[in-house]
Amino acid sequence: SMLGGMCTLIGTSTNLVLNAQIKIDPSPPCKPVHLFAMTPAALPTALAGLALLALLAPAVLARRAPLGSKPEAGRASATSAALGKGYDVSLNDAAQAAAQGLGKGSEAGGGGGEGGGGGGG
Repeated sequence: SMLGGMCTLIGTSTNLVLNAQIKIDPSPPCKPVHLFAMTPAALPTALAGLALLALLAPAVLARRAPLGSKPEAGRASATSAALGKGYDVSLNDAAQAAAQGLGKGSEAGGGGGEGGGGGGG
């Protein structure tokens, strides 16, 4: 969005702020710009950026398994990598735990209802 946004006056807030400053300047360095004034310089830059993204994205971004499939052997899931060894949680496990928790209601909540529970004494 930034690559395409830099091609027009309203594409980025920086372009709008710069144009507003030019308009209020008593002796502006240039004329205020119109909607597509930046396009001749910005369009080739945007196209070069898109080409670079298309070339580098497959190499930089990690390959992902289809949603709902188990992680490959020897490769930790993102959750287990973040939490550390021994925490291999998949989306299926989380969905099953959530579904089981929905049926229990407030039975598993444990104590916060009526009364203060401040301890005797």
